Amino acid sequence: MIINKLFTMRIFLWLINLLSILTIHAQVGIGTERPHPSAALDITSTTKGLLPPRMTREQVSFIEKPAGGLLVYCTDCKPKGLYNYDGTDWYLLGNKGDEIGDMQYWSGTRWSRIPGGAATWILTMSEAGIPSWNIAVGSRGPAGGIVFYDKGAYSNGWRYMEAAPNDQSTGSLWGCYGTSIPGVFGTAIGSGQANTTSIVNGCSDAGIAARICDDLVLNGYTDWFLPSIDELRWMTTEKYLIKSFSSYGYWSSSQINAQNAWGLFFNTGGSVFFEKNDGVVHVRAIRVF
Repeated sequence: MIINKLFTMRIFLWLINLLSILTIHAQVGIGTERPHPSAALDITSTTKGLLPPRMTREQVSFIEKPAGGLLVYCTDCKPKGLYNYDGTDWYLLGNKGDEIGDMQYWSGTRWSRIPGGAATWILTMSEAGIPSWNIAVGSRGPAGGIVFYDKGAYSNGWRYMEAAPNDQSTGSLWGCYGTSIPGVFGTAIGSGQANTTSIVNGCSDAGIAARICDDLVLNGYTDWFLPSIDELRWMTTEKYLIKSFSSYGYWSSSQINAQNAWGLFFNTGGSVFFEKNDGVVHVRAIRVF
């Protein structure tokens, strides 16, 4: 009886000692009997990986009071991948991007992505250490056109204009001769897109200059439009960079009245009145970015 009590006491003391050791050295090893002393969890394998919880974006949003550092794999986020909660918001680890040429940089708090640039662009670094593309007039635009205008800073969602590398038509009507289309009198730089939209919505004639530009898909870009007269004039200042221009006139999207619209001759840079039913005027689309 005394022996059993002594044995029981020794077992009890041994368990207490073991629990103390485990509490002080709380480590778990999977695939190894000797977890690294710096790791609470040490997984060793040459054939398998670690699989975190896989969740949809909606499921992630329903996690209550996520802890800073929480890690999940989002299956339907764009891009999908490992997301970390930093105490305020969820961020893609690495923010690697999903397009050819995408790059990463350290913003000071996390890895961020900068989209790949186009040929002839120069990657520059600001004083704050933030990289950005320096796009020069005359360089290739994202859609493969030629950059011909830089307003100096981004506003209203754009800074640069690029011209399509070739004409979209060597002879087309402006359209709706005899009809004054509302909202198509803008002449300034920056008004071409609104003009084009109003023409397309207000004139049902097929094959007109504005619709040709609006329907254009070039290198995957669909946001082309017929330039306003001032945008067209600016193109003439860079015509030797843009190239491939005809000596004949080009349509602008700027309407004069029910019968006429502004056009321009690239060989002289002179703007003229063209009748809307003049079917031999050329078309060159532009876009902003």
